Amino acid sequence: MKKPVTKIFVVLFAVLMVFLTACGTKEAKFLTKEEMQSINAPLTGVIVLEYDNAYCGAAKNELYNYRVTLTFELYYDKAPNTVANFVTMVRNEFYDTPDAGETEKTGYIVDTYNESKFLMGAKYYEMVTEEDTDTEDDIIPEPEDTLLTVKPEYYIAGEFEENEWKLDDKSVNDIEFAPDVLYMNQLITGNFDSAYSQFGIMGNADSYASYDGNYAAFGKITRCTIERKLPKQTAYTQVGAYTASVVSRMLNQGGMQNLLTSEGRNDAIYITKIFMESTDAVGNVKKIAVED
Repeated sequence: MKKPVTKIFVVLFAVLMVFLTACGTKEAKFLTKEEMQSINAPLTGVIVLEYDNAYCGAAKNELYNYRVTLTFELYYDKAPNTVANFVTMVRNEFYDTPDAGETEKTGYIVDTYNESKFLMGAKYYEMVTEEDTDTEDDIIPEPEDTLLTVKPEYYIAGEFEENEWKLDDKSVNDIEFAPDVLYMNQLITGNFDSAYSQFGIMGNADSYASYDGNYAAFGKITRCTIERKLPKQTAYTQVGAYTASVVSRMLNQGGMQNLLTSEGRNDAIYITKIFMESTDAVGNVKKIAVED
């Protein structure tokens, strides 16, 4: 009489183990090639940057503050894991600066900027003074120590030709580097599989030979809107809206060249927010473990 009950128990236990195993699976489940091709339009989103003179040593009441709004599109069919990683971070508000008023900014800054590129994704914290500290153990950073390196939680593989990555037997990531192209940076020099959160926008460099096939391009900036206001003002006034040569426009029209020659700190330019406009699913991120 007990044998049927035993058999039922064994079957139920096996089903339960399969269910638990499936729930604990962390392997990425990317869209199929057919599903990728079914996405009619590119994934789109917006990056909002701010250049705030309140955080640099220039004359605060004379220089304009700027807000730059960048519209981008992502190419999941060319670099699926890179796009999935970026979209995941955006949806988790990884890059966003909290709204902390005029006394504190703890967001992700523009780490490097010149005519050839904008490189984003360095963490920084606001300066504190001795009066702000509660104990002798509090750290009082020097100005040159305001940039922090965020330890990555994982890496992703570089989806480009030199890393021998292919989407199928014939196609590879064939996005050519050109002005306004979005790409992922490698955190370890020479390690093609060390991308995490830091990304860049290509500028007007004369040659992209060192980038083509060596970095994962995954999107493009399609529009740039620049607004400005004096520190004492509350409303921004639009300077212009552009569809090409974004980095050059940000530097020249957006007044950011002031930081290259003034006493200001690089962390005066920070990411306010990045958000996605389109909501197409892009699958899970395929991650590489980071060794201690």
